[in-house]
Amino acid sequence: MIDVVDKEEPRVHFFGFYLDDEGTEATTVQIHPDPESMLLHMQLAGDHIRAATEFLDFTKMAISIYGTPNEAVLEMMRELSGTGVPITIKPLAQGVNRLQTATV
Repeated sequence: MIDVVDKEEPRVHFFGFYLDDEGTEATTVQIHPDPESMLLHMQLAGDHIRAATEFLDFTKMAISIYGTPNEAVLEMMRELSGTGVPITIKPLAQGVNRLQTATV
């Protein structure tokens, strides 16, 4: 997935995949400049996620979105993660952003 993001998603500011010491729990952190960038990521990642469903335990999955996604992003996340995966949305209240918005 890292290769896909690197080659196909030039607008992504950050994509990191973290594993615990046992290698049994993973966390992915993504920073996108806008909802359209996240939607492109979900579209590109969809086949990879579908192919890995036999290795993923969706009962332990949770999705946290920091920012305001559009409805297309939410629908794609719901479809790919299956029913019952909690999705928490936390819109920005205050902050300092020093990341430059990428232009295409």
